[in-house]
Amino acid sequence: MEKNLTALRYEVITMKISAVLGMILFLAAASVASAATEKISAGPFEVSFDLNTTENHTIEALGPAETNMSTGYTVMIDFAGMSTLGIYISELNEVEDATLNSLKEVLASKVTDDPDASVEIGAIDGREGVIGFGLPIYDENLQMIENETSFEYVYWLDSEKCECGPVYVGKTQVRVIGPWISEWDDAIARSLLDSLKIAKTA
Repeated sequence: MEKNLTALRYEVITMKISAVLGMILFLAAASVASAATEKISAGPFEVSFDLNTTENHTIEALGPAETNMSTGYTVMIDFAGMSTLGIYISELNEVEDATLNSLKEVLASKVTDDPDASVEIGAIDGREGVIGFGLPIYDENLQMIENETSFEYVYWLDSEKCECGPVYVGKTQVRVIGPWISEWDDAIARSLLDSLKIAKTA
C-alpha cells in the first residue's frame, strides 16, 4: 500500500512538473512570436510588420520630406547592405486618382520577361492594392540592371469612390519597394505583404 502511495505521489509530482514546463515553453513561444512584430513611427504614422526572418537588419524612419504637392515619410529596412526595402508614405495636398485598375496598368507596363513575374490586385493591410513581382531595378543612371528584379506594392490608406464618376480618389498613398532576386528576398517580401499595417495616429 505504501509503495502504491509513493508511486501515486511520484506521478502527481511528475504531472505538475510537466504542466509547469509546458506553460513555460508556451509563454516563451508566445514571447518570441510577439517579439517578431516590429513597430516604428514615421511622422504621424505607426508602421508595423513581421519579416519572419532571423537575418540581422536595421529599421530607420526618415522624413518628413515636403514638396509643393505632398509630404512624404519613409521607413527603410536594411539587411547589412545586402538588401534594402523601402516603405514610402505620401500625403498629397490634393486628391488623386486611386483607381486600382489604373495602378495595375502602370505596374504591368514595367514587368520583365521573368516567367514568375506578375501584377495583380490583392489584399494589403486589410485593403485592396496592386501587388507586383518581376519589376525592373535601375541603377543611379536610370539604366536597367540585368538579371535583377524588384517587387512593388501600392495601395491607398484613404481611397473612396468619387462622385465624379466610376473612379476612386485618395490622398494618402503607400508604396513598398524592394529587391526580388532570390528565394530569400521573396520570402521576406511575402512576409511583409502579409503582415504590413499602417495607421495614422496623429
